[in-house]
Amino acid sequence: MKTPYQLKPKKLAFVYYRFAIRFFLSIFFYLVGYLIANIFIKLSWVHFFILFLLQNLYTFIYLRIKYKKQIYTFYQDRIVFTTGGIFSEYKVELVIRNITNISLNLPLIENNFFNVGNIIIQSAGKVSIRLEYIDNPREVYNYLIKLMHQNTFSLEMKYPLQKETPNTLGVFFEVFRNFFGVLVFIFWVLIVFIAERGFYFISNLSRNFNLIIILIVIFLLSLLIKEVLTFLDLKSRKYVIYRDTITYSEGFLTKNYTIIPIENLSDSELTQTVVDRIFGLYDVKISCQGSGAEILFRNMVNGPKIEECIDKLITSKNISKQARDEVKSEYSTQLSQKRQVADVITNNSYTANFSMNWY
Repeated sequence: MKTPYQLKPKKLAFVYYRFAIRFFLSIFFYLVGYLIANIFIKLSWVHFFILFLLQNLYTFIYLRIKYKKQIYTFYQDRIVFTTGGIFSEYKVELVIRNITNISLNLPLIENNFFNVGNIIIQSAGKVSIRLEYIDNPREVYNYLIKLMHQNTFSLEMKYPLQKETPNTLGVFFEVFRNFFGVLVFIFWVLIVFIAERGFYFISNLSRNFNLIIILIVIFLLSLLIKEVLTFLDLKSRKYVIYRDTITYSEGFLTKNYTIIPIENLSDSELTQTVVDRIFGLYDVKISCQGSGAEILFRNMVNGPKIEECIDKLITSKNISKQARDEVKSEYSTQLSQKRQVADVITNNSYTANFSMNWY
């Protein structure tokens, strides 16, 4: 039996980079929280500072302990993920034959400065493992594909049958409806506060009007930038359907690559919202064997063609599997019959060697 292959996250990125990001974000949020709270109630900055220090101390200790406990172990037929926090520890085991898709995530900063990335492995039965801040992520990704190939997955990815990209208008509606939803929520919150607090709330707003406007503008600009980047990411998505695999890639700044083997897919169907019907768009939903989770391809113009192609591949896969099972069953039957004949011959030989001649 081969020695298991073990991996750990890269410490510099997993602990220190993550702590630095959380540290600077907490400065921003505590500062904003202090300014907003003092609009209504006069509070001492000392209380916020002490809470800020305690939270960041806890964050650093938590990341150090989690790093020590986080281990990924690769066997020939399964992957074992061990992790935990300050007061906990748990283990997840994922059987390689049950994998439904693998995604490689290469964040812009982490990948370029630390050469790390993330790999998300999902399987039938809603079991998933996330490999976080792994060094040389492309090599690990290729190793996983090789491991799957050794566990009866084809994954040759030759001769593409169909290539597709999402519709631009559909991606726009999907992304920016969240932005407009936030605008409506902020407007609703202001109305509720004005209705409940009345003159007191309006007087506080007037005294700190400039500060509130600056905070709202910063928040909305941050949200808008995030949605624009999400739009560019989704718009760059490319789907490729092979005979044995479905792949898609996306990413404007952060790159994502996903492979979906045909072996563990069970069905596909089309869905449409009211807006989709107006613009002739479809979402293709792919179901996996033994799993409640689904893989969704959104905003596709050629949805019916994609569904037909995937259904044919799934049907062909099922027929091939049935044929292999029949061959195995027939071979087992023939082997059993041969063994029975061999046993009869052996018994006859035994009787002949030890019988007595009375004449």
